[in-house]
Amino acid sequence: MSLRSPLSAILTKAQLGLLIAADDSRYHHPLGNVVDSAKSMGVLVNNLLLLARHQGRLTPESLKLLNLNDLLKNLATQFTTLAEQQNIKLTYELPEQLIKLWADPDLLRQAIENLLNNACKYTPAGGTVRLHLTPHPGWAIVQVIDTGIGIPEADLPYIFNRFYVPD
Repeated sequence: MSLRSPLSAILTKAQLGLLIAADDSRYHHPLGNVVDSAKSMGVLVNNLLLLARHQGRLTPESLKLLNLNDLLKNLATQFTTLAEQQNIKLTYELPEQLIKLWADPDLLRQAIENLLNNACKYTPAGGTVRLHLTPHPGWAIVQVIDTGIGIPEADLPYIFNRFYVPD
């Protein structure tokens, strides 16, 4: 059985419940919570499946030649709505020079999505999130810079430990 199927069923039924109970506000909050929880669980399942599929190994078959400028522009566009909903200004700065690299598209996208998601999540209203690409000969730097709360210094040594969650 697929891990996604039960979540899809829960999400669909909760969304249907919201439509049916549109005129009855007693159901909006509890059904909205179910929808939000199912979406969060879907993200978690997708991340676990991605992790299980790759298990920290990159194979030559998983590497594709990517246009990093396009990937970052698409991600910035995708996250602009989320940022606007939270009254956060999201900007991106890409060089005119086209940056291409060999990478696993799923893993690279997921890593940058995680950075942008955390930046939007932990930046207060009125703050900014900036996605920046700096080219160098043979390599490039992708930065997500925000005016959020930051990572406590005590947690910095652990941020690259798999599944680490600060207290």
